This record gives sequence, C-alpha cells and structure tokens, in this order.
Amino acid sequence: MLWLDWRASSNEVLWTATLDSDFLAAYEKESDWAEGHGISQRTAARYRALGLPFLTFGGWIWIPRREGREWIASRVKRRNPRRQRRQAVPASLNIIAPRTPP
Repeated sequence: MLWLDWRASSNEVLWTATLDSDFLAAYEKESDWAEGHGISQRTAARYRALGLPFLTFGGWIWIPRREGREWIASRVKRRNPRRQRRQAVPASLNIIAPRTPP
C-alpha cells in the first residue's frame, strides 16, 4: 500500500511504501530470481528486454514468480528429431525375382 506524505516546509511529496506479505509472496527480487534460475543478473536484464514480466518498485526490480516461470517455459524449444537417412539397399539384396511364365 502506498501513502502520500506532503511536507509543506520543503514543498515536496514523499511516497511512503509498506509491502504486504501477499506482494512478497507473489514477487521475487531480480537478483534472487536470477540466482535461483542459475543465470546472472545481466542475463535476467536481457530477458526483461525480451519480454520477461517485471515490476520496478522501491528502486528494485521484482519478477512475478508464476509469470516468470511461465515465460521461461514458453521460451524452451523442443529440438526437431534427426531425419532418418534412407540407407541404400546393398546390391546383393537388390535381386529381381524371375517372373514365372503364365
């Protein structure tokens, strides 16, 4: 929840932020998220540029846990199976059977 705090003496507005436990349960700091997935923060930043969902709050970058997992899973591509090459039939097996007379 965000609270607006007006300080008349300095003519500035301050945002006071308190995080509730529901927010912390659904999001993870980018540094912790990257370490948990075995990647560097630089790679996580590149993933953000490619479409990884994130939230900037309080000077930190937060990654939603569920959406982050779904985004990573959507990026995994299954390799096409290798094509089976046709093997040439050896000449010894390529015998044309004689036709029987009618």
